[in-house]
Amino acid sequence: MKDNMFMAMFRKMLVENRRRILILGGGYFALCMLMGCWMGFFRMNLDAEIILYFLTAIFALTLAASITFSDLKTKQGRIAFLMQPASVCAKTLPRMIGMTAGALIAGVAGFYFMDVVRWLFEGITYSEWDGVRNPFSLISGHEFGEAAYIFFAMYLFNISVYTLGSALAPKLSFLKTTCVMFAIQFVFVFGLSMWIKTNTIIHWDIQGNWLPYTIIGIFYAISIVLFYCAYLRIRRMTLNN
Repeated sequence: MKDNMFMAMFRKMLVENRRRILILGGGYFALCMLMGCWMGFFRMNLDAEIILYFLTAIFALTLAASITFSDLKTKQGRIAFLMQPASVCAKTLPRMIGMTAGALIAGVAGFYFMDVVRWLFEGITYSEWDGVRNPFSLISGHEFGEAAYIFFAMYLFNISVYTLGSALAPKLSFLKTTCVMFAIQFVFVFGLSMWIKTNTIIHWDIQGNWLPYTIIGIFYAISIVLFYCAYLRIRRMTLNN
């Protein structure tokens, strides 16, 4: 029964937001196509291509996460959300899981689409057909596991931050969350610089390479907490109304 309710809410979310999903997805892939044309014409090196795509993908995916609960920004949207005959968990989990998985799939598909356009444009312009790159082969085999561990942690962290921002402030969520994140980073960097000036030495009890793994693991934990905070925010709003 719970599985049926989950799938029903998931399908309902897709149907109600299909226009927004199509517009956002179409804009993202159009941007990937434009980058592919640019890269093919100017024959950019691989490192520059990866950096450009990575920055673009971060912008697009965080923008997508910031509209997870965008229908709550209007009174009519809040009423429609609250009147749904489902538990708070059934209302929020499909959105969070769908956004997290969908954005990741779109990010990988966008890279392939961008590189196909680059390959065609470069081949037609310069008659050099070097093939379409596989993003999963850009990192050597023995480093792939570590890179995936770090990348997925950063991905989840960014998605969870903007999902929580969407739950807390549905109106102009992307701009508000970005401003808050910049403020937090400024305070953090300022505090870190002050700490460095004190020449304080901290002795870690973690041996070998486990320190970076532990730090990245903390980001996984923070992401889970942020997702849960988004759930609590929606739950509190439901109970108050």
